[in-house]
Amino acid sequence: MIKSNRYSLIGVVLAFGGVFMIYTVDVVIGVLLFPVSCYLVFYFGPRKMMDEQYKKINKPKEGN
Repeated sequence: MIKSNRYSLIGVVLAFGGVFMIYTVDVVIGVLLFPVSCYLVFYFGPRKMMDEQYKKINKPKEGN
């Protein structure tokens, strides 16, 4: 598994935990945890995958 996917999955788990905490335990902790988890999901998920695909497509031509 790619490291970026692992961080993205951790972000998804934290997002659900943050929403759960907003409604049950403590609103402040949940509100602080939710944006951090969203950052993990979107930074390490789609963005990293797009960067990896871009690097595969645009490899420098050897010999020219």
